[in-house]
Amino acid sequence: MNKPLVTGILLSAMTASAYAQVIDFYTATPKLLDGNVIEFDGIRVEVNDLKVNKDAVKVRFVFNPETLNFEFDMDSLVVYPDVGIFNQEHIVLNVPAMRLGQDAKGKDIETRHPPYTVNADVSTRVKGETVITPAFTPILADSKQYSVTTTPGTPFVADFNLEKGHVMSLYLNRPRKEGIAYQFTGPATEVTGTIEAGKGLLLDPIKILLPGAYQLMVLPLKVEESVTFSFKIFNANNNELKELKDGDKVRANFSANTWDYAKFKVTLDPEDTLKLPGVKRKRKEDGDNYQAINDRQKNIALKLVDETNHIVAMLMTLVL
Repeated sequence: MNKPLVTGILLSAMTASAYAQVIDFYTATPKLLDGNVIEFDGIRVEVNDLKVNKDAVKVRFVFNPETLNFEFDMDSLVVYPDVGIFNQEHIVLNVPAMRLGQDAKGKDIETRHPPYTVNADVSTRVKGETVITPAFTPILADSKQYSVTTTPGTPFVADFNLEKGHVMSLYLNRPRKEGIAYQFTGPATEVTGTIEAGKGLLLDPIKILLPGAYQLMVLPLKVEESVTFSFKIFNANNNELKELKDGDKVRANFSANTWDYAKFKVTLDPEDTLKLPGVKRKRKEDGDNYQAINDRQKNIALKLVDETNHIVAMLMTLVL
């Protein structure tokens, strides 16, 4: 299958009276389903009220053995309105901040990590001590790692109410004795898989392009058994978009074992050169774990994306 064939089908399917001025597959993620269905998630289109730098769509093409073509399935069309610029898992849109309270100086404490609830007691380590969080107590998706033991015959369930722009980073680690199966579902979203006993997996990042209720379900491969595993749930799009001017300092911290990223807006004229320093290397006076930090942050990726969602430049910068 080539792009002209698919593009032609999509053009003719938009509606009899509408003419798609732009159909851009650049940011679309293709996926083969059931052997005879191809899904493109994240196509940018310019048609009617949809704009390339504002909206996106998901569509499926079903193989017709009589015509030997993949034909557009109109019923599969999903529109993602007002999602703004994105490329792969990197969304520019800011998600709403949630107020948690005030600090000692009266300054508001805010977070862009969404809360979620789980149907079992979970534990985490805080300053060397084990802290238990009872079932159905709201937890923030802020990269803390929790452990849980499931009840035989009952799956572990985490429920979320997510906003457009969240980028969910899910890390499932070291199921004991038995492997586990996982499923993350929500509006126009379904991610499934399995993890062997003793192994860990950082799932591919999950862009949330439609707001609504989402759910993570985990159960042992032998459903009659219980299983103990740890998990880390994190919103990778937790930093506010900042505009950079010439000479500004760039500061960003990233959480380990997540898809965490920072985002900045820069305005460049033709022939301009964008220069950024390397990652600052930690020194002994920065703390006892300075060497471990340096080992983890060997390099960092930089990606420059334009207003049409296309990558203009991409590079790796090393620790200085």
